[in-house]
Amino acid sequence: IFFFSSRGVSSDGLITDESAEETAVRRVMLQLSKKKIFMCDRSKLGKTYCYNLCHTDQTNAFITDK
Repeated sequence: IFFFSSRGVSSDGLITDESAEETAVRRVMLQLSKKKIFMCDRSKLGKTYCYNLCHTDQTNAFITDK
């Protein structure tokens, strides 16, 4: 099970970050994981950054405080 977060998630569900290195590591971990749990507090909702990680449709769960 891979629990992860990022800098932002757009209103249409695109999970993004501002670090190329961290995004690359997360992509590998996403590929190797059977379950993917995205965690995000409300301050990250509606934000978009340079590097696309995945879409919320590609996760098994989306945990937020909103």
